[in-house]
Amino acid sequence: MEMAHIRKRNGKWIAEVRKKDFKKIQKTFLKKSNATNWVQEIEYQMDKNQYEDFSDSSKFNLGDLIKKYRDEISINKKGVVRVVKGSQTLPFFI
Repeated sequence: MEMAHIRKRNGKWIAEVRKKDFKKIQKTFLKKSNATNWVQEIEYQMDKNQYEDFSDSSKFNLGDLIKKYRDEISINKKGVVRVVKGSQTLPFFI
């Protein structure tokens, strides 16, 4: 099911895009032309598989992101020495 819908509510324009394999997304605009342009851009990105949904990004804080980077990205960089402590291998950054 593919559908984009723009409607006016309380003096504002609500643009909504629905497409198979993607979450329903919507955004509010003051001008209908801005809503139309946004819908076209989102549909284009979805068609090209370039659309990224960042709606879950508010669940993370900066500390969580830094820890994730440390544990998943930095571990593979030059300058990381693995230190064995007990039964764990810990990264040591030099």
